Amino acid sequence: MEIMREDINISRSVAKGSTKTVCDGNIIVPDKKPDILKVVWVDSRAAITDKTVRDGKISLSGKVYLTVLYIPDTEDKGVTSINSSFDFSETVPVPGVEEGMKIIASTDVSRVDYSIINSRKLHIKNIVALSYEVIEIKNTEIPTGVESDTAQVKTDTVKIKNTYDVCDHEFTVNEKISLLAGQGDVADILKTDVEITDTEYKAITGRVILKGIITVRVLYVSADGEIEHTESEMPFTEVVESENTLDNMDCDIEYFVLDIDSAAEENPDGDMRYIAVNAGISVIVRPSAREDICIISDCYVPGKKTEIKSEKITVEENVLTEKEQSTVRDICDFSERVKGVYNVVMSPGATKADMAGERVVLEGKIDVYVLYLSEGGESPVNSLHHQIPYAITFDTNVPGDDITVKPQVKIKHSGYTLNAAGEVELRCILEAGADMVRNTEIDIIDDIITSEPENSGASIVIYFTQKGDSVWNIAKRYSVPVDNILKYNDIDGNKSLKAGERIFISCK
Repeated sequence: MEIMREDINISRSVAKGSTKTVCDGNIIVPDKKPDILKVVWVDSRAAITDKTVRDGKISLSGKVYLTVLYIPDTEDKGVTSINSSFDFSETVPVPGVEEGMKIIASTDVSRVDYSIINSRKLHIKNIVALSYEVIEIKNTEIPTGVESDTAQVKTDTVKIKNTYDVCDHEFTVNEKISLLAGQGDVADILKTDVEITDTEYKAITGRVILKGIITVRVLYVSADGEIEHTESEMPFTEVVESENTLDNMDCDIEYFVLDIDSAAEENPDGDMRYIAVNAGISVIVRPSAREDICIISDCYVPGKKTEIKSEKITVEENVLTEKEQSTVRDICDFSERVKGVYNVVMSPGATKADMAGERVVLEGKIDVYVLYLSEGGESPVNSLHHQIPYAITFDTNVPGDDITVKPQVKIKHSGYTLNAAGEVELRCILEAGADMVRNTEIDIIDDIITSEPENSGASIVIYFTQKGDSVWNIAKRYSVPVDNILKYNDIDGNKSLKAGERIFISCK
């Protein structure tokens, strides 16, 4: 019997996990920089630059980019900075992974410790958290029908969220910031930050078009010795090639800032009024589609002995996806007078993602880091860590006994205002969503073999249904058409059978 088949790509999550690694080293103060009196703040930012998968293990490599703000051992006791970077590499045993599979990985610095060895040397220790997911995208022949006028065919529909590709793309941002009137000329750049916001995308055949806003912020010491800051916004458009992407696909997109270089430059009048910024950006694009796969789950030929040869595969069934946006507001207050806010970074995290009956419960915290300029005090630059808890629930109307919740929490847009009371009023649009998935085993039929039964001849069978019986499995057991049982027993094909019902079966 000829089986009709359709080639499709089916993705599955092979492994998912997290680990930590230590990235440490010494920073030597450059000759042109003054001695260290006191460290004000250490900013550590991690990024993955390479990832490989081999049989039974994955390797993740990257860099930790460091900015150290410190008070120098000089008479003016101002603030200066050092930029540096450390490499890290971690190999993780992951049973079941093979070369050719795709890795989605992210990283963050969960903790930074430092010690001053002497006035010209610092030791910095970073605890780097790594999260990874290994995905297999496999071309599979799905049986969709048979070439037969008499065969009885049962099909099932499986809903999946199918990943079509995992694309790694890098691009460079070049921005020249011109200082505003009233801002002092640049004497020394302390810190440069790059943030990507207001992002959107459009998937078309063979590519994904990315758009957004890149905000560049620079903290610097002016020629008058004052600490000042400036910022600039620049729209961007990037095209990511992806041969498997189709029109209007959903895309999961993550941006990461790599190395940042900045330098003061002269304007046409010879004044240091320009700041040239060069930053590397890495992006992971994961195009996917929610699809209904119609597949033959069973087959037999009435009056024949039917043998089915099949192979089981596991797919990740997408039971339901929920997403919503909410506006979050909060206030940060300080223990000292604030002269100005340089930067506010908001980073959301999910601490709980569970099913409670037929509801999804997402809980977490938004970590807020504020770098600000203070009036008076021991240091003119300080930082504050603040947390905003959140809790979101979705009603699903789906029993959650065997469902895994995959949370997705992002900050779509953020802002802040320094009010008259010296507090920072925070606001952001939090986009929270969840994929509810379950691992489902399906049979991929390889072959259907029919032969003559050992006993043939017409007969009438009276059958009393058992718990769990269906019209299909009764008809297959006695090798008769399904319509035979429906017709002679006046049964609605959509109705479930109850145990103890009497069924007449005409066998030929």
